[in-house]
Amino acid sequence: MRAQPRRRKFVPPIRTARLVLREFTPADEADVVAYSSDPQVTHHLLHGQRDARAAALHLTTVLRQQRARTRTAWELAVTLAGDGQFVGACDLTLVARHEAVIGYLLRPAHWRRGYGTEVAEALVQTAFGRLGVSRVSSMVAVDNERSARVLTRAGLRWEAMLRRYGRIGHRWLDVHVYALERELWERSRA
Repeated sequence: MRAQPRRRKFVPPIRTARLVLREFTPADEADVVAYSSDPQVTHHLLHGQRDARAAALHLTTVLRQQRARTRTAWELAVTLAGDGQFVGACDLTLVARHEAVIGYLLRPAHWRRGYGTEVAEALVQTAFGRLGVSRVSSMVAVDNERSARVLTRAGLRWEAMLRRYGRIGHRWLDVHVYALERELWERSRA
């Protein structure tokens, strides 16, 4: 049995050269509804598409979790640093005492600009740096080659394939697991 994650202090935002990864606000509802109902964005997500009501309910849950005194999960809005334009969302979750899982999604208008890699690298940096974990992992659908390349560029390495990991509607989802250990991350930064 895994040890429970230790609750850590981390207060967003996370800033990169071009992006701000910040807490969600109620004003983000239209953007959350838009990406949650977009089949291009949700095709590889276990929860699949969400209608407007389900997306709004999810945002309400995220907003409530943001107010918790101690947290082990952060779901963040991804925005452009210059004008605050909504680009997508990401998450960083402590799943065990020294392990974090990351995830991200971008709206199609922002694909192929390197934002995914920038988000993944920022999450990895935050997990190892501010949260002090020993391992970062992520899962990606086997047919999502672009996301797999993002993880590789962020330093994660392929580790395993999990067949029939979950269902999206009537189809099973197979996933690749990518991971990065602290020692390799530190060596790559040296």
